[in-house]
Amino acid sequence: MASGERRSTPHRPRPARWRAAAGAVAALVATASSWSLWALSRSGSEPTALAAAHAAAGLGTADSPLPEPRPTCRNAPAGWQKVEWRRAGTDRIPTVAPARLGSIEGYLDAPAAQCGQRIGVHLANMSLTRATAQVTALRVGAYRGGNARAVWSTTVMVRTEPAPRLIGPRATVMARWPVSTWVRPSASWPPGMYLLRVTPAGRPTDASYLPLRVRTSGVHAPRLVIGSDLTELAYNAFGGVSLYGGQAPTHALAEAARAYLAAADRPLAGSGLAHLFTMDLTLAELLDQHRLAADWTSDSSLDLDPGQVAGYASIVLPGHSEYWTRPMYDAVQRAVDGGTNLAVLGANELYWQARLQRDATGRLVGMTVYRSARIDPVADRSLVTVQWRQPPLHRDPAALTGNGMSGVDVAGPLTVTATPGWLFPGVPVAVGTSLANVVGNESDGVEPAGGHSPANLQVILDGRLHAKSSPLPVRVSTVYHAAPSGAGVFDAGTTYWLCGTQASCPTQPTPPATQQVLTRLTVNLLTAFAVPQFGATPAGGSSTTTAGSP
Repeated sequence: MASGERRSTPHRPRPARWRAAAGAVAALVATASSWSLWALSRSGSEPTALAAAHAAAGLGTADSPLPEPRPTCRNAPAGWQKVEWRRAGTDRIPTVAPARLGSIEGYLDAPAAQCGQRIGVHLANMSLTRATAQVTALRVGAYRGGNARAVWSTTVMVRTEPAPRLIGPRATVMARWPVSTWVRPSASWPPGMYLLRVTPAGRPTDASYLPLRVRTSGVHAPRLVIGSDLTELAYNAFGGVSLYGGQAPTHALAEAARAYLAAADRPLAGSGLAHLFTMDLTLAELLDQHRLAADWTSDSSLDLDPGQVAGYASIVLPGHSEYWTRPMYDAVQRAVDGGTNLAVLGANELYWQARLQRDATGRLVGMTVYRSARIDPVADRSLVTVQWRQPPLHRDPAALTGNGMSGVDVAGPLTVTATPGWLFPGVPVAVGTSLANVVGNESDGVEPAGGHSPANLQVILDGRLHAKSSPLPVRVSTVYHAAPSGAGVFDAGTTYWLCGTQASCPTQPTPPATQQVLTRLTVNLLTAFAVPQFGATPAGGSSTTTAGSP
């Protein structure tokens, strides 16, 4: 999303002792101690204020050493998916994000883990004088009797912790709570999307949720899902400040108070939590519902280990994969150039370049995004945190995905403009059919003449819709093309594509007919993309058809 177009949902108000933390910023900066960040922002240096803020908060020092992200056990033997799909569920998690966090809040050392990797669970008691918490690891999917299965649980005493501290000017708060317990995914944790649910003893509905993607160590599935933890980090409004705004009486003042640095060590709240539930968790359930085998990783894991995309037939991006580092972009581009299919099941993907801060172990501790080349001081100008399509980067994602970002706060129907045989089996529509409420939140569209949308683009759904971000209607398109390598590439064109398949979009209803079409299209797409170079097959070879205006 473009800066200034919408303020993220603020976190709930905190006690006075939390609000007082804002007044401690100067003291924090003044007490800076020596330390070093591992490859700070990959190159160059941050402005003095942010660098001092990093040091003042100790951002860059892990609570304890973490192991290298290498598997020490095997969690994906041949045929594990069929075994998992036959299991009974133990829980039903919400289909939309909770309106508030639970009384015990927390975060993890990492958003993704290998089999055998030890991950710290940092918890704090927010409103109870003394609390015993139940921490349960849930694999999200489709099970008999529920949409989650418990694989591990422990009980831990949770203390009241100091107020999260503002790191400094133009930065979010950082909790820096100690480790309350450790979790170590074992061979009994299949690859997938997990939530650690934290509940006070005797209060099962007072829950907080901590996301964790468990990577595969064994037989690869055909598909690799890249969970959008960096986008969640950018929108995370915990503490009242995010990369989209701060606490202020007007939108303009809130935008002026936005952070440039988002700390990773804090609970996921506000719009960041909503993104997780609306997109990533929805995809995890959809995949299992339709027996579509997939492995999972995260943005920040891919940044640290770009080679993990090798060997997959397709890469899948959930609904809103907005913030990308250069190693991420390079890895996916290389994969597509090598014949790996790309399924973008959302919109506004690959929009901002981000720089990550890590400690000496490689653990993610922060993300920096200025959104302006003028104020970004990084020495290596290829790492400037602006839109990928802007100078000095000049790397329009439309050349890869087919679409460019077109609008914010967009809602409405799309019209079927093409029905390729491989994508439409069992889909009860024809060219000219209008599908109500396909589009919601943010959108992509075919770029105008002179843009970078591929010449062989096939437009599947199309429309012109009103957007709050534009005085004129914007184009919204669902597109497919075959890359020169033979890779098939699909871009859904709306961040509400996935929640539409489950009729769980938070701001608008999805009619049953639209839900049926979106679900069937998604299943057909991911089934076809189970083989690499789908675009080189007779079915997947796209033609130059309807890239013009609707």
